[in-house]
Amino acid sequence: MHGGGYAMGNPEMSVATYKRLIAQSDCVIIAPDYRLSIETPYPAALQDCYDALLWMKEHAKEHRNKWAWKLYLGGLEGKNIPVYAAPARATDFTNLPPAVTFVGDIEPFRDETVEYVENLRQAGVSVDFEIYKGCYHGFDIACPTAEVSIKATTFFLQSFKYAVDHYFAEQTR
Repeated sequence: MHGGGYAMGNPEMSVATYKRLIAQSDCVIIAPDYRLSIETPYPAALQDCYDALLWMKEHAKEHRNKWAWKLYLGGLEGKNIPVYAAPARATDFTNLPPAVTFVGDIEPFRDETVEYVENLRQAGVSVDFEIYKGCYHGFDIACPTAEVSIKATTFFLQSFKYAVDHYFAEQTR
């Protein structure tokens, strides 16, 4: 987990979220710093994980995201950009872990989030997904005590708890 639009922030900024997830169920939280993100193949690194996707971003489809995408890629361009650089770049959605995400209906990345969720569902991947009317990017963080933010956070935590209790990846030694 790591927020900040590929451009700012650090893994420690989401400590409160990590604590909420751990309180739901004893779990491991992976919070890579951006300089390592592109080096961690997605989705291959998630084969044993529950995919909690919030505020999906693809690449430079959105002009607003070009700068952040360039920072994230660290000089990679064109054909050198790996498919796992962002979840929405995937072409094969089979065998991905169950996922949860939510967006506001005025979220700039709403359409690509919906598209990604549909791709997962078409591949038979279980996805918990909700769209919140009148909500913008990061609404749950900007206004955490708002009724809709509490509803979204509760949805996210309950879905995570269900996943931890019901989804298991085969473990090899």
